[in-house]
Amino acid sequence: MMSDISADFTTHPTADVERAAQQLRQIIDDARRRHASNLSGTDVSPASAAAFYDIQRHMVVEKHATINWPPGLLRKAIALYHKIMRRLLRWYINPIVSQQNQFNAATLRAVQTILSDLHDVRAEQQAQITALSEQLAALERTLAEK
Repeated sequence: MMSDISADFTTHPTADVERAAQQLRQIIDDARRRHASNLSGTDVSPASAAAFYDIQRHMVVEKHATINWPPGLLRKAIALYHKIMRRLLRWYINPIVSQQNQFNAATLRAVQTILSDLHDVRAEQQAQITALSEQLAALERTLAEK
């Protein structure tokens, strides 16, 4: 997979930088999704692991997105206006974003706790099923002996 990226990148280094970066992001995301099922040692379904990974990935809200300097004088003036407004509104935006990030972190912890509790309940149910199966087998053997 890495050879595909390097081969594409060497043929058109300037035109394919974004595509190579996107491929790398996809490789990293895929690897994280594969390892997302290790949620604090719990064994969860792939769908739960993927949902948990998505929550974890989008947990932090950025206070300020990067403003690029686009070509053209008008677009640069608009970008400058956005930068100035962002700085003027920083006192208002930053506390809101901080509160949102705290809420997101608390939500992630709650989801982690729920998944852990769910794993514990499943383990208890499996132990009960095993015990009941053994009791049933013993009763069937007792009935067969009579």
